[in-house]
Amino acid sequence: MATKIQRLLAGPAHAQFQCSFLQKLPGEIRHQIYRLVLAEFVGSSPGTQFDRDTCYTRPNYSGIRRSDIRLLRTCRAILRECWFLPYRLREVTRFATWETRRPSRLHFVGAERAHKRVIDERMDQGFDPVIENLQVFAQLVLLEAGGAEVVLREFGNPVSGFLPFSRLTLTIRHHDWWFWEDDKPLRIDGRWIEGLSAVLMPSLQEVCMELETLERKKEQVDAIVQQMCERWYFKRADGVALFADTRPGFHPVSRWRGSSKWDNRRWVRDETEADMLDYYIVTVKFTLAPELEKRGGRVSATAKSDAEAGVFDKARMNLNIPSAKQIMDKTAWIKTWTGPGFGYAEHEYAGISSHYLP
Repeated sequence: MATKIQRLLAGPAHAQFQCSFLQKLPGEIRHQIYRLVLAEFVGSSPGTQFDRDTCYTRPNYSGIRRSDIRLLRTCRAILRECWFLPYRLREVTRFATWETRRPSRLHFVGAERAHKRVIDERMDQGFDPVIENLQVFAQLVLLEAGGAEVVLREFGNPVSGFLPFSRLTLTIRHHDWWFWEDDKPLRIDGRWIEGLSAVLMPSLQEVCMELETLERKKEQVDAIVQQMCERWYFKRADGVALFADTRPGFHPVSRWRGSSKWDNRRWVRDETEADMLDYYIVTVKFTLAPELEKRGGRVSATAKSDAEAGVFDKARMNLNIPSAKQIMDKTAWIKTWTGPGFGYAEHEYAGISSHYLP
């Protein structure tokens, strides 16, 4: 039985001879307009907003994301040109984190089912269903144990739903680093990269590593970034490698300000003013070597040599800053709720040093 969208697409379309948009604008320009109009945004109604005082509320992730598809209802001619775009542009989000570090999955279930249904229709019609971005928020305790690899296997499994993507974004937030509660120096173990590379699809063109920390620790992130660019590479399952630009200062930097309160604690040690934290983010993009060099970028000789030899040197891929110091003489947090215990968050923090050592 044909679906609703299939029935709509099968019907005759009006010629639209009087429509300047369809008759005079080149298809490439119309496509860019469609992309702008159908891009995702966070809804403004109260029911779609996440609580401000959580560790997962952040720019572009302050609530449930949606697309305004009224454009698709204007006429069948426009529908035929861009009906699939909301689904291709939709940023699929996964969390390789503990439960308290992510929104409830109930926020996403309905949209994911609809997304899968349309992707299946797209494949049935013989079209390439590649989505533009798979966003994964990952705690290092889970990432280094293969958490991102598990997520990607879901997308490459024909049983659960094969869904290729062209960009993978891995975001390490301030509270995703090892022992951030104790202000330990930033570090990343590289042992997970080989396993992740084994499940990277041929459709992948870019891996983005978003590294977030506090503004006062930006020198640490900058040092980690430089090490990463020199030592890391990703290799798709088809053997094609992706590299980062080793030129200093060529990686996008962004900043934002957010609440210092979550899980019944206020992180006063890190505040820049009452109830506020200032964040610093560097994005490292790993792309195909020809694309990188065409833009004037430089590929690390070490990473290139390792990629050609198929070597993932886990010791060399470990990133750390031995000289960095932690704050030892300040109270890290104070309670924001005076009831009995801390609930779920209490056992999350307790014993982390003994149970989650790499």
